[in-house]
Amino acid sequence: MNPLTSKEIPHSGFLLINKHRGITSSDLVLKIKRILKLKKIGHTGTLDKNAEGLMILPFGNYTSFSSILLGQDKAYLAEILPGKSTDSGDLDGNFIEEWEEAKVREVFEKNSDVWRNEFNEILKWKTQIPPKISAIKNAGKRQSDLFRKNIEFEDRIRDINILSLNLEHWSSLCIRFQIRVSSGTYIRKIAIDLSEKWGIPLVIQKLKRTEIGDLTLEEASTLNEISEGKLPKFYSLDEILQMDKVEVTYPEERKILNGNFIQMDHVPHSDFLLINQDNKILAWANGEGSGIYKYKKVFSNPN
Repeated sequence: MNPLTSKEIPHSGFLLINKHRGITSSDLVLKIKRILKLKKIGHTGTLDKNAEGLMILPFGNYTSFSSILLGQDKAYLAEILPGKSTDSGDLDGNFIEEWEEAKVREVFEKNSDVWRNEFNEILKWKTQIPPKISAIKNAGKRQSDLFRKNIEFEDRIRDINILSLNLEHWSSLCIRFQIRVSSGTYIRKIAIDLSEKWGIPLVIQKLKRTEIGDLTLEEASTLNEISEGKLPKFYSLDEILQMDKVEVTYPEERKILNGNFIQMDHVPHSDFLLINQDNKILAWANGEGSGIYKYKKVFSNPN
């Protein structure tokens, strides 16, 4: 297949990518940036190396909207393997404990009913301490770096929200479930916390992100497809985010691009876009009430 040409790629847009296991999120982003010859590309939330599934990659001017997508709910398909535990909570980590299969089966069957009820109680969890091995900054350093250097740090409790939980399989060999959570919730920490509660080694053996907000994995492209020259779908801002728009005149456009404010009959009471008569985005703004607004981003090169 012919390589992609710059004429086929918009200046700004969003890519939905189905990340495969075994590649870091940063490596995936860099590879796509190189293949598509993009000047500027970002992400709206990483996945661990051995996790797979949906990533949203904004590029061009649309990298400015990453923060909105970072805060959206996310859905996952996950599998917990009883009988093994690691320091990270997934198979990327160093193994801490491993039981014989017969012991796992015996202990699991003995406690199965109680544990299953407690598993369903996950829906009531409202706080979480992030795993020691994570990219979260603590005192200006990544927690994972501090942990590997044996530097002690204070755990920080975070508010979370478990929106839905569907148990698909329950046995001593595998606990498989679908879960939708608020942004910033660590699925592998759920395995770590249950392991400590139940007194049995547990580890996430499979994790797939299936949804971010209303966007699903079905429409995502893979790195292999893009590498082979297949044109991915480039999503517009309207397809990814629902934001009010205010159309302005040409004289007002010049004022906006110079960072000046304009008079408007109605200012939305939330985030909104200022667009020109060609439907090009000039600025991202936020209404503060009483006809007042502030710019979050003015795009010097509208598109």
